[in-house]
Order: sequence, then structure tokens, then C-alpha cells
Amino acid sequence: MNADYLYWLNLEEPVDNLILVWEADEKITSRELDFFEEYREIGKITHPLARERGTTVHFLRGAKVDINPVLREEVEKEKKVWESRE
Repeated sequence: MNADYLYWLNLEEPVDNLILVWEADEKITSRELDFFEEYREIGKITHPLARERGTTVHFLRGAKVDINPVLREEVEKEKKVWESRE
């Protein structure tokens, strides 16, 4: 997981849609799917020489519930992991 989003994700506004970029070993689960009305895989890195080969891009549209508390909790947990590496 990349830590860039931890510091710029604005959770003061309701999140209705998400674009997720996941590494090859990460998979969409029912947990993510159950929060949204629609899901589509919209891209994948397939070039054989790409360092990020297998990385996928996912679009989740129409949050069924307020997902901001879930995102806030996950961001705080990841911040602790990344900041403990310093």
C-alpha cells in the first residue's frame, strides 16, 4: 500500500465515489463492494516490463452509506504504521 493518500484525503466532505489503485496481490472483497451501488475495474497495468505489472484500477460509485468513518479509521491506522517506520 502506498501512503500518499494518508495526508491529502479530505474526509470533511462526504465521499460518494472512490477510485482505488491496488497492487497485483490486492483483491476487491465483498467488504468494499457492499458499500457501493456500482463497481468496475477500469484499468490494469499489463506491460511485461512494468515494475507495477498487475496493478489494477477500480471505480466504486454511489456509496450506500456514509463511508467517511470507515475511511477515517483506516487512514489513522495506516498513518501509525507509516509513521512508526521513521
